[in-house]
Amino acid sequence: MKRFVIIGAGWRAMYYVRAAARQSGSCYEPVIYCRNPEKAAELRDKRGLICFSDFQECLSTRPDFLVLAVPKEVSFEWIVQLEDIGLPILCETPPALTRDELHRIWQDNCSGRLQMMVAEQYLLTPSLAAIYEAVNSGKIGDPYYLRISRAHGYHGISLIRHFLHVRGKTAAIQGQQWQEPVLVTGHRPGIIRDGDVRSESRDFVTFAFENGKRADYDFDSVLYHSSIRRYHLLLQGERGEICDQHMVYAMNDHGKETFAGEKIGPGTSYQNRFGVEGAPDRQDYEEDDIAIRRLMDSMDSVREGRDGAYRLADALQDTYLWLLMQEAVAGGKCIRSVPQPWQSALTD
Repeated sequence: MKRFVIIGAGWRAMYYVRAAARQSGSCYEPVIYCRNPEKAAELRDKRGLICFSDFQECLSTRPDFLVLAVPKEVSFEWIVQLEDIGLPILCETPPALTRDELHRIWQDNCSGRLQMMVAEQYLLTPSLAAIYEAVNSGKIGDPYYLRISRAHGYHGISLIRHFLHVRGKTAAIQGQQWQEPVLVTGHRPGIIRDGDVRSESRDFVTFAFENGKRADYDFDSVLYHSSIRRYHLLLQGERGEICDQHMVYAMNDHGKETFAGEKIGPGTSYQNRFGVEGAPDRQDYEEDDIAIRRLMDSMDSVREGRDGAYRLADALQDTYLWLLMQEAVAGGKCIRSVPQPWQSALTD
């Protein structure tokens, strides 16, 4: 049995509780640190979870690793505090909010003082992992353009960098934000059937990479929880394209081009390979749980000083470009990225 401590007791922390419980005969046992004694008691009494409001009591359970699921404003502060404990850390996104803090994380990782993986889960979800596999198959050729309305901020940047094979490339970033009316039809707990039309924000950001590849990031603030908005992804290469979960491409057969198409990934009929009962209504929640389980499964590698399921250098680059993207959107001007200390680790 592997025991891990979750620092935090909010909505995101509960993903790890579910991921630990979702496989028959699970080998994981979560211990929750919640500094509010009343909430800790509620989690123990009503949900049957192991929960303490004293962090030292959590550590006395001899955990194998720590999960940091606190508000992003205090993540870096916690990381610095946890370094001396000597346990590997699985940190929620983003790990820090300034470039100096990102540099400190990389420095401490390189010195061996810090063993950490950031929980960037999107490339590990079954539907997006299938698209990434299709990209890497070479059927559409070298991808050169991506338009994506699928994930916000650093998550969206992670997909852009990997789908376009530009993990270590610098970019010129231009962005804008505007308000638009939309009917509110959902939130985290579920569907809303009596919502109002509200003014919501939309970010549109263009990335022009040094090798000529381009990406348009388009994110509507209601996208994750809307019944009237859909995810979209268009990825084009010289021999074909991927549009959402469909791929069309050209094949050379004895000197003549023939054309083919195929559906990518599990689609809406996807069934959780961990045999979940009582799965959430939304497939993307279920896929997130699967991705988080893959991250947890790779913490042994992090403990041994190797890369986990998502490289730390990639996570830091995602966050760095996200910081620049925010500057570009706020200032309405072009921002250019430059190589960072982890540049040499960003290999395709």
